Amino acid sequence: MKMNSLTVVFGAISIFALGACTVTGTGTTSTGAGGGSGNTAAAGTGGEASGVGGSGGATAGTGGMAACMMGYSCAEAIDPMKGDPGLLCEGPSAMLYDALHTCTCEGACKTACGDNACMKDGPGASMACVACLQDSTTGCKKEADACASDAG
Repeated sequence: MKMNSLTVVFGAISIFALGACTVTGTGTTSTGAGGGSGNTAAAGTGGEASGVGGSGGATAGTGGMAACMMGYSCAEAIDPMKGDPGLLCEGPSAMLYDALHTCTCEGACKTACGDNACMKDGPGASMACVACLQDSTTGCKKEADACASDAG
């Protein structure tokens, strides 16, 4: 799933700014320490001593993943005030978001949105980008409307 944040402009009522964010997971690794030396002998008259070697520690690691929020919708992900596409779980809502992102940044609206709305920490959507996102013939209106209508 693409993790760039998109907020989309829908008509004169709602104006959404487009930006980008990267969601990264954090991983943890634990390392076991090796066992101590058990090869020691005791000295004594007529005695025999033996020792047992220590055992080495084990290593294990787990990779972190960004936490998703079950039921989080594409419409919520593109909300200009609190949207976070990183909260989308794999499934229909994430697929709608990916389709919108692909259309906006790699497809029909790439020329209009690529150097503004699709840039990380970019200036937001240009007027040409907004127009492309609202264009039902040559733009991404179908994808934008599908995402905005998603209930999760």
